[in-house]
Amino acid sequence: MFRKLFWALLAVSVLVATGCATIVSTKTQLVSFQSSPAGATVLIDGRPIGQTPLSLQLERKNNQALVIRKEGYKEFSTTMSTTLNGWFFGNIVLGGLLGSTTDAATGAMHEYAPNQFLVALEPEGSNAATSKTEKSKADKIREFVLLSYNPLSADIKAGSGNYLNSLLNQLEVGTENREQAITRIKGLHQAYPDMQQFADQLIASFQK
Repeated sequence: MFRKLFWALLAVSVLVATGCATIVSTKTQLVSFQSSPAGATVLIDGRPIGQTPLSLQLERKNNQALVIRKEGYKEFSTTMSTTLNGWFFGNIVLGGLLGSTTDAATGAMHEYAPNQFLVALEPEGSNAATSKTEKSKADKIREFVLLSYNPLSADIKAGSGNYLNSLLNQLEVGTENREQAITRIKGLHQAYPDMQQFADQLIASFQK
């Protein structure tokens, strides 16, 4: 009995010393970048890291500068916001000051919110009003899918919802054909988990 208690206390001590969030969440987080159109350069704090669509593990840091740039389009820039990782609060309960200080030092307390950046780039020399009228039907559908992918995916899985209804309206699906269209959309969503591919296949499937 004493031996079991000893090993249990030892395990808790190790967890406290190293920091819960560091163990569970690690110092990096998977972040994805999508743009319409694709092929835009992504820069973090002035350093190019690749082109959209792009998913990679980023070190957790607060207030990093994000720039998405493509020739012929207006540059998009923002600050990557972070939120406190839920394990950081658990760490304070379990580890007290020692554990929480460890997580703050390693950066594991930060979690990107959102961890997906979906950007519709505007052509140079255009304003928001004119760019919307000049976009083709396919461009509008692609932009809608990319910019609302998470809630749209939830609606697709449920088979109903405001985002799914908006998509059906943009696809110009009549009331009598909606059930069949939803079945087809579900199949495409399962077959193409990448949001860019899903958008492209969706447009090709419903293009008249």
